Amino acid sequence: MTRWIAILCTGFFLSVAVNAQALTGDTVSRFIASMEELQTDESFSGQFMEAWEASREAQDDPRSLLLSDAVAFMEGSEGYATLQAVVKEHGFDSPQAWGRAGDRALLALTRLDMADSISEMQERLVGMRREVSNSTQFSEEQKRQMRAMIDRTAGMLERMEQVPSSDLEAVEPHRSELKRVLEYDLGN
Repeated sequence: MTRWIAILCTGFFLSVAVNAQALTGDTVSRFIASMEELQTDESFSGQFMEAWEASREAQDDPRSLLLSDAVAFMEGSEGYATLQAVVKEHGFDSPQAWGRAGDRALLALTRLDMADSISEMQERLVGMRREVSNSTQFSEEQKRQMRAMIDRTAGMLERMEQVPSSDLEAVEPHRSELKRVLEYDLGN
């Protein structure tokens, strides 16, 4: 049971805002190409990781992996100009549009990888919530924190179930490339 929560917590806590523009295979390809280019710039990579860490620390749940959050934390930095230039070369209107595309691609990728285990995880969360509530080992504050984490995980699983089939279809042919550029691993 703990393994599932660890996978969920370290792999993603995504609250992705669905934008009106569809995620397409072309968008995913351009996102991958832009990530590859950005990763060759060591200065940018360092700044991006700092922004990502800052965005994670600013969240209620510090394990969030939203690219769009990191983009917001980069605004005004030297690396932001690099990001703007590269994403524009790859056909994105802005770093924010690029971040949203990355968020959606990551959520779809995760949904594809976990499709067979979502209902099992939801059932486990119900049991964990009950165990936490009935436990005498934890203080009320600890229980509150644990229930909040379980609730966030349940919410994320619900959002995963709502990933549009068009996003799944756009990501499917690019799964291995996305995993590589996002350094994505659910412990498989």
